[in-house]
Amino acid sequence: MNKATKIILSITLILIVLISNPMFGQTNMESIELTSVVNQVELKTEMRKLWEDHITSSTLFYFR
Repeated sequence: MNKATKIILSITLILIVLISNPMFGQTNMESIELTSVVNQVELKTEMRKLWEDHITSSTLFYFR
């Protein structure tokens, strides 16, 4: 094996180890995406509550 082949194999092995590590791999990205989706749902729920409160208070004020 020449020097270039050894370097390429070394880099490949390092990348395989890094990708298989959960901190750098796909599982971490999936957990980040899941957390993001949960936060979006919570935000929509909070915004919906604010909107309902606004409509309710506006309606009560209108009929007084």
